[in-house]
Amino acid sequence: MASAGTRAGRDGSVTEEERRKEITTTCDFFEATPALRPPAHLAARIFSQLDCVDLLNCSLVCKQWYIDTRDLREGWENEYLETFNVYPFLLKR
Repeated sequence: MASAGTRAGRDGSVTEEERRKEITTTCDFFEATPALRPPAHLAARIFSQLDCVDLLNCSLVCKQWYIDTRDLREGWENEYLETFNVYPFLLKR
């Protein structure tokens, strides 16, 4: 089903181009509205409390969150790689 402001195809489905345009418009709205964006120090505090899965999910929300979570994601990646360097036998089956 098409959402408000989005045209549906002949069969009632939304085309890929229309879906991308709607997502881009939504992201632009949130990025352009400072009241909807938490202060940087607050976002950093929240992100620092998340585990790697939640952090990866947050990085998919918008460009700004992807940028804001980069250092923390790299920290998790380094920890993961160090774990498997210490215990390489876990990778071999």
